[in-house]
Amino acid sequence: MYVTNEDRKEEALMIEESLNEVGETLKKVEETLKEVDIGVNQNDQKLDMIVQSINEVKQSTQKLNMIVQSIDLMQFKIDQFKHFKTDNLSSNIQAQRIGSNKLSSPNIFKVNNYIRDNGSVIKKFYGTIEVA
Repeated sequence: MYVTNEDRKEEALMIEESLNEVGETLKKVEETLKEVDIGVNQNDQKLDMIVQSINEVKQSTQKLNMIVQSIDLMQFKIDQFKHFKTDNLSSNIQAQRIGSNKLSSPNIFKVNNYIRDNGSVIKKFYGTIEVA
């Protein structure tokens, strides 16, 4: 079989067309890969944002747990104080009576009177402690 120049030219044209098609297909594949890469990068960014949000929620939850523990501790202390207060109120505590001869007037020229419904009360001291 004899191959002519025309056969070679036709074959060369067919090869060239095939190479052109392969080149165009490779360009399309490359463009598709770029789009996929862009999509993956965007998804990575979205995932990073989601992970960051989850970490912020975890931190907020930890802070809230600490606040709840503090509130529980305060409630416990309040309950203890209420119990202590009512226990101490139930016991009989009596104040010591002081005779009027042991009281002294303040050592100042002007005495402030405190007015009550039933009359006036003058300041009196027992030692250095104001008692009336």
